[in-house]
Amino acid sequence: MRDRGLSPVIGKALELAIGLALIAVVTTVMLSTVIPAHTEALGEPTAAAALDSLAEVIERTGWAAPSTVGSRRITVDLPATVAGDGYRIEVQGGGLRMHHPTAALALRRPLALPRGCVVEGDVTGGPVAVTVTRTSTECRIRLGDARAS
Repeated sequence: MRDRGLSPVIGKALELAIGLALIAVVTTVMLSTVIPAHTEALGEPTAAAALDSLAEVIERTGWAAPSTVGSRRITVDLPATVAGDGYRIEVQGGGLRMHHPTAALALRRPLALPRGCVVEGDVTGGPVAVTVTRTSTECRIRLGDARAS
């Protein structure tokens, strides 16, 4: 007779354990597959926007009037991370290339610059310094970390 008093308690404990196991399984699946895929999908527009904003500044300074000689420095604020990870942008083959731990976010953006305009350097996320030195015949653009100087 005494066993009947324990069966509702044991039944409820088993229901609770099954419910907690179900929540644990759903949470594990969400954290291991669904959320990273969603973060990567949202990271692509951010990566493209970061490359485009840096490329626009570089192209605008490269196509400035030849009579604009001298040096100047422009600061561009890029996102510190893309899809939760750090990244690096380097000048490569006449364009900008983003290096990111996620292969789908390793993007490339060509630069449209006039002859005699040279771009060099590489940067990580955050404030970027674009230093432009122009003479009447050439343009030198250097990318660097704005926090370093």
